[in-house]
Amino acid sequence: MLASPMLWRDFVLPLPLQWARTMLDRSQHLPLSISCSHQALPPPQGSPAWQLPFDTLEHVRSIQMSRSAFNGNTTDISRLLSTPAPALEVFSFINMSGYLPREALFANCAPRLRHLTIYGARLLPLSLFSPNLVNLVISHVFLKRPESLSEFIAALQRLSRIEMLTLVGCLHPFSSAPQAPAPSQLAKLPTLSCLTIEGTVPQCLGFLRHVQTPDTIVLHVAAHKQGGVNDFTALFPFLTQGSAEDSFRVVKFRSEGPGNLTIFARHNDADYAPWDRNFEFEWGDFGDTVRDFMLVLCAEAGMRHCLSLSIELEDDDPPSETPFRPDEWMDILGAATELQTLQTSGGVGIMLCPTLSATVEDGTYSRTAAGSLVWPQLHILKLNYVNFSYRYQAGDGSSWAECTGMRADEVLLRELEHRRQRGAVLEELHLGSCTVDAQWMYKVADVVGRLSADNLQEDL
Repeated sequence: MLASPMLWRDFVLPLPLQWARTMLDRSQHLPLSISCSHQALPPPQGSPAWQLPFDTLEHVRSIQMSRSAFNGNTTDISRLLSTPAPALEVFSFINMSGYLPREALFANCAPRLRHLTIYGARLLPLSLFSPNLVNLVISHVFLKRPESLSEFIAALQRLSRIEMLTLVGCLHPFSSAPQAPAPSQLAKLPTLSCLTIEGTVPQCLGFLRHVQTPDTIVLHVAAHKQGGVNDFTALFPFLTQGSAEDSFRVVKFRSEGPGNLTIFARHNDADYAPWDRNFEFEWGDFGDTVRDFMLVLCAEAGMRHCLSLSIELEDDDPPSETPFRPDEWMDILGAATELQTLQTSGGVGIMLCPTLSATVEDGTYSRTAAGSLVWPQLHILKLNYVNFSYRYQAGDGSSWAECTGMRADEVLLRELEHRRQRGAVLEELHLGSCTVDAQWMYKVADVVGRLSADNLQEDL
Protein backbone atom coordinates (compact mmCIF):
# COMPACT_ATOMS: atom_id res chain seq x y z
CA MET A 1 0.00 0.00 0.00
CA LEU A 2 2.81 2.44 0.85
CA ALA A 3 4.21 1.85 -2.59
CA SER A 4 1.23 3.50 -4.24
CA PRO A 5 2.32 6.75 -5.93
CA MET A 6 -1.01 8.33 -4.99
CA LEU A 7 0.09 8.52 -1.34
CA TRP A 8 3.17 10.63 -2.10
CA ARG A 9 1.93 13.44 -4.31
CA ASP A 10 0.77 15.98 -1.67
CA PHE A 11 3.62 18.17 -0.42
CA VAL A 12 2.96 20.24 2.71
CA LEU A 13 6.04 22.42 3.20
CA PRO A 14 8.33 22.69 5.03
CA LEU A 15 9.71 19.17 4.79
CA PRO A 16 13.12 17.69 5.62
CA LEU A 17 15.19 17.48 2.45
CA GLN A 18 15.48 13.69 2.49
CA TRP A 19 11.74 13.28 3.06
CA ALA A 20 11.01 15.63 0.14
CA ARG A 21 13.28 13.56 -2.10
CA THR A 22 11.60 10.33 -1.00
CA MET A 23 8.15 11.73 -1.74
CA LEU A 24 9.26 13.00 -5.12
CA ASP A 25 10.73 9.62 -6.06
CA ARG A 26 7.72 7.61 -4.90
CA SER A 27 5.17 9.90 -6.58
CA GLN A 28 6.54 8.64 -9.93
CA HIS A 29 5.75 11.85 -11.77
CA LEU A 30 2.08 11.89 -10.84
CA PRO A 31 0.53 15.39 -10.73
CA LEU A 32 1.73 17.04 -7.48
CA SER A 33 0.03 19.34 -5.01
CA ILE A 34 2.15 21.85 -3.07
CA SER A 35 0.92 23.65 0.02
CA CYS A 36 3.07 26.11 1.96
CA SER A 37 1.89 26.30 5.55
CA HIS A 38 1.06 29.78 6.87
CA GLN A 39 2.44 28.78 10.27
CA ALA A 40 5.66 27.30 8.98
CA LEU A 41 9.06 28.63 10.00
CA PRO A 42 10.56 30.57 7.06
CA PRO A 43 13.12 28.60 5.07
CA PRO A 44 16.71 29.73 4.70
CA GLN A 45 17.29 31.62 1.46
CA GLY A 46 17.61 29.11 -1.36
CA SER A 47 16.67 26.18 0.87
CA PRO A 48 16.77 23.01 -1.29
CA ALA A 49 13.99 21.44 0.77
CA TRP A 50 11.64 24.19 -0.43
CA GLN A 51 13.11 24.41 -3.90
CA LEU A 52 12.89 20.70 -4.72
CA PRO A 53 9.12 20.35 -5.34
CA PHE A 54 9.12 23.50 -7.47
CA ASP A 55 11.93 22.12 -9.64
CA THR A 56 9.34 19.80 -11.16
CA LEU A 57 6.69 22.40 -11.97
CA GLU A 58 5.90 20.54 -15.16
CA HIS A 59 4.28 17.90 -12.92
CA VAL A 60 2.61 20.24 -10.39
CA ARG A 61 -1.19 20.43 -10.55
CA SER A 62 -1.95 22.61 -7.50
CA ILE A 63 -0.07 25.31 -5.56
CA GLN A 64 -1.34 27.01 -2.42
CA MET A 65 1.10 29.41 -0.82
CA SER A 66 1.46 32.64 1.09
CA ARG A 67 4.19 35.21 1.35
CA SER A 68 4.17 34.82 5.14
CA ALA A 69 5.50 31.29 4.71
CA PHE A 70 8.60 32.84 3.13
CA ASN A 71 8.98 35.58 5.73
CA GLY A 72 8.76 38.14 2.95
CA ASN A 73 11.68 36.67 0.99
CA THR A 74 10.65 37.96 -2.44
CA THR A 75 13.72 36.49 -4.12
CA ASP A 76 12.65 32.94 -3.25
CA ILE A 77 9.06 33.56 -4.34
CA SER A 78 10.10 35.03 -7.69
CA ARG A 79 12.45 32.14 -8.42
CA LEU A 80 9.94 29.43 -7.48
CA LEU A 81 7.20 30.88 -9.69
CA SER A 82 9.29 31.84 -12.70
CA THR A 83 9.30 28.62 -14.74
CA PRO A 84 6.53 27.22 -16.97
CA ALA A 85 3.80 25.16 -15.29
CA PRO A 86 2.10 23.22 -18.12
CA ALA A 87 0.11 20.94 -15.75
CA LEU A 88 -0.93 23.58 -13.21
CA GLU A 89 -4.71 23.72 -12.67
CA VAL A 90 -5.03 25.48 -9.27
CA PHE A 91 -2.97 28.42 -8.00
CA SER A 92 -3.74 30.28 -4.77
CA PHE A 93 -1.49 33.04 -3.46
CA ILE A 94 -2.43 34.67 -0.13
CA ASN A 95 -0.39 37.80 0.35
CA MET A 96 -1.17 40.16 3.20
CA SER A 97 1.62 42.62 2.44
CA GLY A 98 0.76 43.39 -1.18
CA TYR A 99 3.71 41.68 -2.88
CA LEU A 100 3.37 39.76 -6.11
CA PRO A 101 6.37 39.06 -8.33
CA ARG A 102 6.66 41.59 -11.12
CA GLU A 103 8.25 38.94 -13.28
CA ALA A 104 5.87 36.95 -15.47
CA LEU A 105 4.31 34.24 -13.33
CA PHE A 106 5.15 30.78 -14.66
CA ALA A 107 6.83 32.49 -17.63
CA ASN A 108 3.31 33.22 -18.90
CA CYS A 109 2.90 29.49 -19.48
CA ALA A 110 0.13 27.84 -17.46
CA PRO A 111 -2.27 26.70 -20.21
CA ARG A 112 -4.32 24.34 -18.00
CA LEU A 113 -4.89 26.80 -15.14
CA ARG A 114 -8.60 26.64 -14.18
CA HIS A 115 -8.74 28.07 -10.63
CA LEU A 116 -6.81 31.23 -9.75
CA THR A 117 -6.93 33.07 -6.41
CA ILE A 118 -4.84 36.15 -5.62
CA TYR A 119 -5.39 37.83 -2.26
CA GLY A 120 -3.40 41.01 -1.80
CA ALA A 121 -1.08 42.42 -4.47
CA ARG A 122 0.00 45.64 -6.15
CA LEU A 123 -0.65 44.53 -9.70
CA LEU A 124 -3.11 42.32 -11.53
CA PRO A 125 -1.73 39.10 -13.06
CA LEU A 126 -3.50 39.81 -16.36
CA SER A 127 -1.20 37.39 -18.18
CA LEU A 128 -2.90 34.51 -16.32
CA PHE A 129 -6.40 35.54 -17.50
CA SER A 130 -6.73 32.64 -19.92
CA PRO A 131 -9.66 30.98 -21.76
CA ASN A 132 -9.35 27.88 -19.54
CA LEU A 133 -10.09 29.70 -16.28
CA VAL A 134 -13.42 28.72 -14.73
CA ASN A 135 -12.95 30.28 -11.27
CA LEU A 136 -11.08 33.57 -10.75
CA VAL A 137 -10.81 35.38 -7.40
CA ILE A 138 -8.81 38.60 -7.12
CA SER A 139 -9.22 40.36 -3.78
CA HIS A 140 -7.67 43.27 -1.88
CA VAL A 141 -5.38 44.33 -4.67
CA PHE A 142 -3.73 47.69 -4.10
CA LEU A 143 -2.89 49.01 -7.54
CA LYS A 144 -0.05 51.52 -7.70
CA ARG A 145 -0.35 51.92 -11.46
CA PRO A 146 -3.71 50.73 -12.79
CA GLU A 147 -3.67 49.03 -16.15
CA SER A 148 -5.25 50.80 -19.09
CA LEU A 149 -8.90 50.24 -19.85
CA SER A 150 -8.05 48.45 -23.08
CA GLU A 151 -5.68 46.07 -21.24
CA PHE A 152 -8.31 45.41 -18.55
CA ILE A 153 -11.08 44.69 -21.08
CA ALA A 154 -8.77 42.58 -23.26
CA ALA A 155 -7.95 40.40 -20.24
CA LEU A 156 -11.66 39.98 -19.44
CA GLN A 157 -12.39 39.09 -23.06
CA ARG A 158 -10.07 36.10 -22.74
CA LEU A 159 -12.25 34.60 -19.99
CA SER A 160 -14.50 32.82 -22.46
CA ARG A 161 -15.20 29.86 -20.14
CA ILE A 162 -15.32 31.62 -16.79
CA GLU A 163 -18.08 30.42 -14.45
CA MET A 164 -17.30 32.21 -11.17
CA LEU A 165 -15.64 35.63 -11.11
CA THR A 166 -14.78 37.65 -7.99
CA LEU A 167 -13.09 41.05 -8.23
CA VAL A 168 -12.80 42.90 -4.92
CA GLY A 169 -10.89 46.16 -4.72
CA CYS A 170 -9.27 45.72 -8.12
CA LEU A 171 -11.76 47.12 -10.64
CA HIS A 172 -10.54 49.54 -13.24
CA PRO A 173 -10.87 53.17 -11.99
CA PHE A 174 -13.55 54.19 -14.47
CA SER A 175 -13.83 57.97 -14.40
CA SER A 176 -16.93 57.84 -16.54
CA ALA A 177 -18.75 54.98 -18.22
CA PRO A 178 -20.63 55.43 -21.49
CA GLN A 179 -24.15 54.00 -21.65
CA ALA A 180 -23.25 51.80 -24.60
CA PRO A 181 -19.51 50.97 -24.85
CA ALA A 182 -18.07 50.27 -28.26
CA PRO A 183 -18.11 46.56 -29.24
CA SER A 184 -14.33 46.45 -28.87
CA GLN A 185 -14.72 47.56 -25.26
CA LEU A 186 -17.30 44.93 -24.34
CA ALA A 187 -16.31 41.63 -22.69
CA LYS A 188 -18.75 38.79 -23.37
CA LEU A 189 -18.85 36.18 -20.61
CA PRO A 190 -21.47 33.67 -21.82
CA THR A 191 -20.69 30.90 -19.29
CA LEU A 192 -20.59 33.10 -16.18
CA SER A 193 -22.91 31.87 -13.41
CA CYS A 194 -21.74 33.96 -10.42
CA LEU A 195 -20.23 37.46 -10.40
CA THR A 196 -19.00 39.29 -7.29
CA ILE A 197 -17.55 42.80 -7.49
CA GLU A 198 -16.69 45.50 -4.96
CA GLY A 199 -15.57 49.07 -5.51
CA THR A 200 -16.72 52.64 -5.79
CA VAL A 201 -19.96 53.45 -7.60
CA PRO A 202 -18.15 54.53 -10.83
CA GLN A 203 -16.00 51.38 -10.74
CA CYS A 204 -18.94 48.99 -10.27
CA LEU A 205 -21.10 50.84 -12.80
CA GLY A 206 -18.30 50.99 -15.36
CA PHE A 207 -17.52 47.31 -14.97
CA LEU A 208 -21.14 46.19 -15.32
CA ARG A 209 -21.57 48.29 -18.44
CA HIS A 210 -18.47 46.77 -20.03
CA VAL A 211 -19.40 43.11 -19.54
CA GLN A 212 -22.16 41.10 -21.16
CA THR A 213 -23.43 38.28 -18.94
CA PRO A 214 -26.40 35.89 -18.90
CA ASP A 215 -29.50 37.33 -17.21
CA THR A 216 -29.58 34.30 -14.92
CA ILE A 217 -26.27 34.92 -13.15
CA VAL A 218 -26.02 35.27 -9.39
CA LEU A 219 -24.83 38.85 -8.91
CA HIS A 220 -23.20 40.29 -5.77
CA VAL A 221 -22.28 43.98 -5.82
CA ALA A 222 -20.79 46.07 -3.01
CA ALA A 223 -20.75 49.71 -4.11
CA HIS A 224 -19.30 52.59 -2.11
CA LYS A 225 -20.08 56.24 -2.55
CA GLN A 226 -17.02 58.28 -3.35
CA GLY A 227 -16.56 61.96 -2.59
CA GLY A 228 -20.27 62.73 -2.45
CA VAL A 229 -21.04 61.47 -5.94
CA ASN A 230 -24.50 59.93 -5.74
CA ASP A 231 -25.06 57.68 -8.71
CA PHE A 232 -26.44 54.60 -6.96
CA THR A 233 -29.64 54.80 -8.99
CA ALA A 234 -27.70 53.95 -12.16
CA LEU A 235 -26.96 50.55 -10.58
CA PHE A 236 -30.62 49.70 -9.94
CA PRO A 237 -31.31 48.34 -13.46
CA PHE A 238 -28.61 45.71 -12.87
CA LEU A 239 -30.36 44.74 -9.65
CA THR A 240 -33.54 43.78 -11.49
CA GLN A 241 -31.87 42.52 -14.69
CA GLY A 242 -33.29 39.15 -15.65
CA SER A 243 -36.22 39.28 -13.24
CA ALA A 244 -39.73 38.75 -14.51
CA GLU A 245 -41.29 42.14 -15.26
CA ASP A 246 -38.39 43.79 -13.37
CA SER A 247 -39.54 42.42 -10.05
CA PHE A 248 -38.36 39.73 -7.65
CA ARG A 249 -40.44 37.26 -5.67
CA VAL A 250 -38.45 37.39 -2.42
CA VAL A 251 -36.71 40.53 -1.11
CA LYS A 252 -34.77 41.24 2.07
CA PHE A 253 -33.54 44.66 3.24
CA ARG A 254 -30.80 44.89 5.86
CA SER A 255 -29.07 47.94 7.31
CA GLU A 256 -26.36 47.91 9.94
CA GLY A 257 -26.19 51.68 10.37
CA PRO A 258 -27.30 55.03 8.97
CA GLY A 259 -24.95 54.91 5.98
CA ASN A 260 -25.49 51.49 4.45
CA LEU A 261 -28.19 49.26 3.03
CA THR A 262 -28.04 45.75 1.60
CA ILE A 263 -30.78 44.26 -0.55
CA PHE A 264 -31.06 40.53 -1.20
CA ALA A 265 -33.42 39.35 -3.93
CA ARG A 266 -34.32 36.14 -5.71
CA HIS A 267 -36.75 34.84 -8.29
CA ASN A 268 -37.41 31.52 -6.57
CA ASP A 269 -39.89 31.82 -3.69
CA ALA A 270 -39.02 28.37 -2.28
CA ASP A 271 -37.67 28.38 1.27
CA TYR A 272 -33.87 28.53 1.56
CA ALA A 273 -33.32 29.07 -2.15
CA PRO A 274 -30.08 30.99 -2.86
CA TRP A 275 -30.18 34.74 -3.48
CA ASP A 276 -29.97 35.79 -7.13
CA ARG A 277 -28.95 39.34 -6.25
CA ASN A 278 -27.02 40.78 -3.31
CA PHE A 279 -26.39 44.53 -3.58
CA GLU A 280 -24.64 46.34 -0.73
CA PHE A 281 -24.71 50.13 -0.86
CA GLU A 282 -22.37 52.13 1.39
CA TRP A 283 -22.56 55.90 1.35
CA GLY A 284 -21.23 57.03 4.73
CA ASP A 285 -22.07 60.46 6.08
CA PHE A 286 -23.22 62.38 3.01
CA GLY A 287 -26.65 63.43 4.26
CA ASP A 288 -28.75 60.62 2.77
CA THR A 289 -30.75 58.40 5.11
CA VAL A 290 -31.79 54.76 4.80
CA ARG A 291 -35.35 56.04 4.37
CA ASP A 292 -34.38 58.29 1.42
CA PHE A 293 -32.48 55.44 -0.17
CA MET A 294 -35.26 52.89 0.22
CA LEU A 295 -37.82 55.32 -1.23
CA VAL A 296 -35.79 55.64 -4.42
CA LEU A 297 -34.74 51.99 -4.51
CA CYS A 298 -38.26 50.57 -4.21
CA ALA A 299 -39.58 53.03 -6.81
CA GLU A 300 -36.83 52.08 -9.27
CA ALA A 301 -36.44 48.37 -8.52
CA GLY A 302 -40.10 47.43 -8.67
CA MET A 303 -41.91 45.62 -5.84
CA ARG A 304 -45.25 44.78 -7.44
CA HIS A 305 -44.65 41.03 -7.73
CA CYS A 306 -42.83 40.62 -4.42
CA LEU A 307 -44.35 37.73 -2.43
CA SER A 308 -42.08 37.67 0.62
CA LEU A 309 -40.39 40.65 2.29
CA SER A 310 -37.98 40.81 5.24
CA ILE A 311 -36.75 44.07 6.79
CA GLU A 312 -33.85 44.24 9.25
CA LEU A 313 -32.74 47.77 10.12
CA GLU A 314 -30.12 48.61 12.72
CA ASP A 315 -31.89 51.82 13.81
CA ASP A 316 -35.23 50.19 14.55
CA ASP A 317 -35.27 50.58 18.35
CA PRO A 318 -36.40 52.58 20.19
CA PRO A 319 -39.21 53.24 17.72
CA SER A 320 -39.51 56.91 18.69
CA GLU A 321 -36.15 57.41 16.93
CA THR A 322 -36.85 55.39 13.80
CA PRO A 323 -36.78 57.49 10.60
CA PHE A 324 -39.77 55.58 9.21
CA ARG A 325 -43.36 56.55 10.02
CA PRO A 326 -46.41 54.54 8.89
CA ASP A 327 -47.17 56.88 5.98
CA GLU A 328 -43.56 56.61 4.82
CA TRP A 329 -43.74 52.83 4.90
CA MET A 330 -46.75 53.05 2.62
CA ASP A 331 -44.74 55.16 0.16
CA ILE A 332 -41.93 52.59 0.28
CA LEU A 333 -43.85 49.31 0.22
CA GLY A 334 -47.32 50.21 -1.04
CA ALA A 335 -46.51 48.94 -4.52
CA ALA A 336 -45.99 45.38 -3.22
CA THR A 337 -49.65 44.53 -3.75
CA GLU A 338 -49.01 40.77 -4.07
CA LEU A 339 -47.19 40.52 -0.74
CA GLN A 340 -47.93 37.29 1.14
CA THR A 341 -45.25 37.10 3.87
CA LEU A 342 -43.83 40.00 5.90
CA GLN A 343 -41.10 39.69 8.52
CA THR A 344 -39.53 42.51 10.53
CA SER A 345 -38.57 43.54 14.05
CA GLY A 346 -38.37 46.27 16.67
CA GLY A 347 -39.45 49.78 15.78
CA VAL A 348 -39.99 48.87 12.14
CA GLY A 349 -42.58 46.33 13.20
CA ILE A 350 -44.28 48.89 15.44
CA MET A 351 -44.51 51.44 12.65
CA LEU A 352 -45.84 48.85 10.19
CA CYS A 353 -48.64 47.68 12.50
CA PRO A 354 -50.99 50.63 11.71
CA THR A 355 -50.67 49.93 7.96
CA LEU A 356 -51.83 46.30 7.93
CA SER A 357 -55.42 47.14 6.97
CA ALA A 358 -54.56 50.26 4.98
CA THR A 359 -56.50 50.88 1.78
CA VAL A 360 -55.65 52.55 -1.48
CA GLU A 361 -57.97 54.52 -3.74
CA ASP A 362 -56.86 56.51 -6.77
CA GLY A 363 -53.25 56.07 -5.67
CA THR A 364 -53.88 57.51 -2.21
CA TYR A 365 -53.25 55.43 0.92
CA SER A 366 -55.51 55.86 3.91
CA ARG A 367 -57.19 54.18 6.86
CA THR A 368 -60.72 54.63 5.53
CA ALA A 369 -63.06 51.78 4.70
CA ALA A 370 -63.23 52.93 1.08
CA GLY A 371 -60.81 51.52 -1.46
CA SER A 372 -59.04 48.18 -1.65
CA LEU A 373 -56.67 46.66 0.86
CA VAL A 374 -53.08 47.45 -0.02
CA TRP A 375 -51.98 43.91 0.86
CA PRO A 376 -55.04 41.72 0.30
CA GLN A 377 -52.95 38.53 0.01
CA LEU A 378 -50.91 39.00 3.19
CA HIS A 379 -51.11 35.62 4.96
CA ILE A 380 -48.05 35.43 7.24
CA LEU A 381 -46.71 38.12 9.58
CA LYS A 382 -43.56 37.56 11.66
CA LEU A 383 -42.62 40.17 14.28
CA ASN A 384 -39.47 39.91 16.40
CA TYR A 385 -38.21 42.01 19.32
CA VAL A 386 -41.29 44.24 19.38
CA ASN A 387 -42.24 45.95 22.63
CA PHE A 388 -46.02 46.09 22.29
CA SER A 389 -46.34 48.46 25.24
CA TYR A 390 -45.10 51.29 23.02
CA ARG A 391 -47.56 54.19 22.66
CA TYR A 392 -47.67 56.02 19.36
CA GLN A 393 -46.58 59.65 19.32
CA ALA A 394 -48.22 62.58 17.56
CA GLY A 395 -45.39 62.73 15.03
CA ASP A 396 -45.56 59.08 14.05
CA GLY A 397 -47.51 59.81 10.86
CA SER A 398 -50.12 62.35 9.76
CA SER A 399 -52.34 59.74 8.09
CA TRP A 400 -52.35 57.64 11.25
CA ALA A 401 -52.98 60.44 13.77
CA GLU A 402 -55.81 58.48 15.37
CA CYS A 403 -53.17 56.05 16.71
CA THR A 404 -51.70 58.75 18.96
CA GLY A 405 -51.65 57.52 22.55
CA MET A 406 -52.65 53.97 21.63
CA ARG A 407 -50.48 51.00 22.52
CA ALA A 408 -48.92 48.99 19.72
CA ASP A 409 -50.78 45.84 20.80
CA GLU A 410 -54.12 47.69 20.62
CA VAL A 411 -53.34 48.94 17.13
CA LEU A 412 -52.22 45.52 15.87
CA LEU A 413 -55.37 43.87 17.28
CA ARG A 414 -57.53 46.51 15.60
CA GLU A 415 -55.79 46.08 12.25
CA LEU A 416 -56.12 42.30 12.33
CA GLU A 417 -59.81 42.62 13.21
CA HIS A 418 -60.34 44.98 10.26
CA ARG A 419 -58.67 42.47 7.95
CA ARG A 420 -60.92 39.71 9.23
CA GLN A 421 -64.02 41.85 8.64
CA ARG A 422 -62.91 42.39 5.03
CA GLY A 423 -62.35 38.68 4.43
CA ALA A 424 -58.55 38.87 4.53
CA VAL A 425 -57.83 36.94 7.73
CA LEU A 426 -54.14 36.67 8.61
CA GLU A 427 -53.40 32.95 8.45
CA GLU A 428 -50.34 33.00 10.70
CA LEU A 429 -48.90 35.47 13.22
CA HIS A 430 -45.54 34.66 14.80
CA LEU A 431 -44.12 36.68 17.70
CA GLY A 432 -40.48 36.15 18.59
CA SER A 433 -38.79 37.64 21.67
CA CYS A 434 -41.54 40.26 21.98
CA THR A 435 -42.85 42.03 25.09
CA VAL A 436 -46.59 41.32 25.29
CA ASP A 437 -49.56 41.39 27.64
CA ALA A 438 -50.78 37.89 28.49
CA GLN A 439 -54.46 38.75 28.17
CA TRP A 440 -53.85 40.39 24.79
CA MET A 441 -52.45 37.09 23.49
CA TYR A 442 -55.85 35.44 24.01
CA LYS A 443 -57.59 38.25 22.13
CA VAL A 444 -55.26 38.24 19.15
CA ALA A 445 -55.52 34.44 18.88
CA ASP A 446 -59.21 34.89 18.06
CA VAL A 447 -58.60 37.07 14.99
CA VAL A 448 -55.83 35.09 13.23
CA GLY A 449 -55.74 31.59 11.83
CA ARG A 450 -52.71 30.48 13.84
CA LEU A 451 -50.68 32.19 16.56
CA SER A 452 -47.16 31.01 17.41
CA ALA A 453 -44.59 32.52 19.75
CA ASP A 454 -41.23 31.93 21.37
CA ASN A 455 -39.08 33.67 24.02
CA LEU A 456 -41.80 36.13 24.97
CA GLN A 457 -41.50 38.57 27.86
CA GLU A 458 -44.64 39.50 29.74
CA ASP A 459 -45.54 43.17 29.94
CA LEU A 460 -45.97 43.71 33.68
